[in-house]
Amino acid sequence: NAFALPGGNVFISRGLLEKLEDEAMLAGVLAHEIGHTTAQHIGQQMTQKMILAGLVTATGVVASQSDSDWLRVLGAGAGVGGGLYLLKFGRGQELQADHLGIKYMVREGYDPNGMVRVLRVLEREAKGAPRSSMFSTHPDPAQRVSRAVAYVEKNHPDAGDPNRYVVNAVRFKQLVLDGLANLPPPRHGAAEKK
Repeated sequence: NAFALPGGNVFISRGLLEKLEDEAMLAGVLAHEIGHTTAQHIGQQMTQKMILAGLVTATGVVASQSDSDWLRVLGAGAGVGGGLYLLKFGRGQELQADHLGIKYMVREGYDPNGMVRVLRVLEREAKGAPRSSMFSTHPDPAQRVSRAVAYVEKNHPDAGDPNRYVVNAVRFKQLVLDGLANLPPPRHGAAEKK
């Protein structure tokens, strides 16, 4: 849907962009990804994965040189356990990026409910897909929505006030959605230039 790369480049898919209804929702997506960058999640994940790979490799080498079934089980368990740890690590980062995104949106004057509406779009999209939360890198979409709602209610009780926060549904439709409608349909994930 959207992602950030080391160095701060942020990308959003056309498919997600077409599901957004206003500028505040777009600000929510971009602010969430910027939250990953400012919290240095990408670098942390790379470091964690390198450490885990080293530990699993070392355990595997020791286990392969031993006749002990216990060491072989330990080696396999280290790989599975480490993988589950990284999933939990990723879920925590997603929730942190949601909260940072809301903070950044508000600082720029966008309605923090835009983040809630984006998360509801992601929740609706995830409903039909079979999913095991145990092996997911993202928290359950319903959990993300409820946490974002609670965070907004606690920290920004004036959310939704049109005199204070920007939503820009009309401008968003004119600039973004109408612009997308004028592009050729995507082919293999990218628009074709003629």
